[in-house]
Amino acid sequence: MGSRVLHLALFLSFPVLLNAHPASQAPLPPESAASTLVSSPSWIAQADQDEAYLGVSVATAGDVNGDGFADVIVGAALYDNGQTDEGRALVYQGSAAGLATSPAWTAESNQENAWFGNSVATAGDVNGDGFDDVIVGVWQYTNVEGQEGRAVVYHGSSAGLAAAPNWAVESDTWGAQMGTVATAGDVNGDGFDDVIVGAWRYTNGQNQEGAAFLYHGSAAGLAITPAWSVESNDVDGYMGYAVGTAGDVNGDGFDDVIVSHYYFDNGEGNEGRALVYHGSATGLAATPAWSAEGNQIAAYFGNSVGTAGDVNGDGFSDVIVGAYLHDNGQANEGRAYVYHGSAVGLATTPAWFAEGDQFAVYYGTSVGGAGDVNGDGFSDVIVGSFMYGNGQPNEGRVFVYAGSATGLATAADWTAESDHFDAQFGISAGTAGDVNGDDLSDVIVGAPQFSDPEFHEGRAYVYHGDGASTGVAENPAPTARFRLESYGPNPFATATRLAYTLPESGPMRLAIYDIGGREVALVAEGVADAGFHHETWDGRTALGTQLPAGVYFARFEFAGSVAAVKIVLAR
Repeated sequence: MGSRVLHLALFLSFPVLLNAHPASQAPLPPESAASTLVSSPSWIAQADQDEAYLGVSVATAGDVNGDGFADVIVGAALYDNGQTDEGRALVYQGSAAGLATSPAWTAESNQENAWFGNSVATAGDVNGDGFDDVIVGVWQYTNVEGQEGRAVVYHGSSAGLAAAPNWAVESDTWGAQMGTVATAGDVNGDGFDDVIVGAWRYTNGQNQEGAAFLYHGSAAGLAITPAWSVESNDVDGYMGYAVGTAGDVNGDGFDDVIVSHYYFDNGEGNEGRALVYHGSATGLAATPAWSAEGNQIAAYFGNSVGTAGDVNGDGFSDVIVGAYLHDNGQANEGRAYVYHGSAVGLATTPAWFAEGDQFAVYYGTSVGGAGDVNGDGFSDVIVGSFMYGNGQPNEGRVFVYAGSATGLATAADWTAESDHFDAQFGISAGTAGDVNGDDLSDVIVGAPQFSDPEFHEGRAYVYHGDGASTGVAENPAPTARFRLESYGPNPFATATRLAYTLPESGPMRLAIYDIGGREVALVAEGVADAGFHHETWDGRTALGTQLPAGVYFARFEFAGSVAAVKIVLAR
């Protein structure tokens, strides 16, 4: 077991992403606030099976059943149920009371040693039916080619996720270990979300160079053939070890992607590199628009990558990158970096970085957006340090840093630990979305080596956002499951979708307000039926005048209640 545990601990450090529709919900108008989450977990799940490693991957699932509450997905890569280490993924649905204690959906590989659930994520809405879908990686899947890997997608519906996969791809390359998975957002602006899949040990000319593949969504779902792919062309480059959406870093209305080149060498061996490719009406660019390196021997810059959301509220998405073996005073303490977006793309130098400040804690093992945990209108970030010790060796710790008009705070605004020996809390971490409908983002954290009483059964934790002490003016509580959401792109340049779900029919009004609280556009007004609806706003006034770039708020009124969501127009 020793080698298997080591492999999981050191190599299953997956990126975690923001919701596929990463809009921060906020009151109207916004007020300043300090970041905070509740101090104790609001929800816990564990495998109840020896060495299942539940929590090795965790993520928001989006809203798979369209009830207005975010759901979460959790991977247990070594779960056994008929086949040893076949793996399992579980989805828990949100509600006004928070997440359910029992999963609403599970799936397994039904193949020995496949590691189904080594990576899990929302796929966004790949078929445009208004329900979010999920994607699961199966690193060790074998079908003719040993350990070629696989990725599978399950569609959402009003009844929840499909029992059988609606889409699956394999690498068809021996030992490629395809199956690091993420939403790509909507890279070609066709209104359907796309997915990106990494195959970090892919070989095509250079041994284990690694690769990443992008698949477009459509009304029929995902294409089987990739619309775009990239390889490192570098022996043992391990490209695609981490992949994800970058959001829209240059504000052109098309989502971009970020890909790691994990073992990249350029003056320093295994320093690592991350690359961003811009989206467009024709899809992703063939060459990267941006790259950054670790500039230190064996820093492994890019072991985790993802969107940070918009941490400074300038209308451009930012990215976050982990370098979990970076040294600066303490060996292997680790570091995380954030790079700001702009009209010309990402900055070449980081706007922010933070370190573990403890020997060999592997800070930056997981990085990602935390959503907006305090409702101040700025995205926050979360960083995992899975070998951190504070009373219990290797218990793990996560850190949340608040966004603001000047960017991220230098000190963590919130931290949590597992308080369990060797739990490796924080090997996976990210936004959970808003699982209880209070208009505050929540976070989810995995601890795959948690033991109680089953050895290394694993555990996942969710912490609710807490705006109670922030001074933020909360929206009035909506009626039973009346909900407004941004369905992206957000930020946008030409058009964005706004979705709402009503518990019953009745009069509604959806309008756009500027940052000063002035109504600038009326999107929809009238009597709407119960159920899911969506509208499109083109960034213009009712008279057709094009509005300037900036922050706006969509305000929805129904049955005497009001909800608002921040949207960013980027010209």
